[in-house]
Amino acid sequence: MQSDHIWKIKAYAIKALGAIGHVTEQLKDLLLWALHYEQEPGIRMEACNSIVSLNLNDANVQNVLREQLLVESDPLVR
Repeated sequence: MQSDHIWKIKAYAIKALGAIGHVTEQLKDLLLWALHYEQEPGIRMEACNSIVSLNLNDANVQNVLREQLLVESDPLVR
């Protein structure tokens, strides 16, 4: 998924992973990576939505979300 160059495909893939509802450490890492490093706001927004729908709320996720809130420039992602 990270190698796809069309941002909408990445965003839909992240949305689907969140809808499946099966949480793994790899999925959590992927969502946090997308939130932090993806350039496209739509991908970061879907990562946030998936984090919420999967109820990921451990200390690491909370720290990343707080950090991202400080640096996020797109109002839809904030």
